[in-house]
Amino acid sequence: MTHDDYIGRCKGLVISVAGSLPAEDVGWAMRLIDHGEPAEGLTSLAWSLETASGAVAGDVASAIIELIDGLVPKESLPPSVQAVAAEAEDEGPSPCARE
Repeated sequence: MTHDDYIGRCKGLVISVAGSLPAEDVGWAMRLIDHGEPAEGLTSLAWSLETASGAVAGDVASAIIELIDGLVPKESLPPSVQAVAAEAEDEGPSPCARE
């Protein structure tokens, strides 16, 4: 994946959940992404979602984990995202990853 593709996926994820968050939180995540800090932007997004909803939806948490893998410590993520990450680690690599 190219850098532009990565940034596009990060922004796309923010846009996909924007309707359930305050505009300030969405704007902050986008500013971080635009200023070369996409992993921090998605971490901020995860915390905003956790605060707004009590938990980050599983599919959104999985996307966040995939996009920030290795860029921020998992301990810095909200509990619901950490739980999805732990579950994914317990399951091992996906069948597609083994091919």
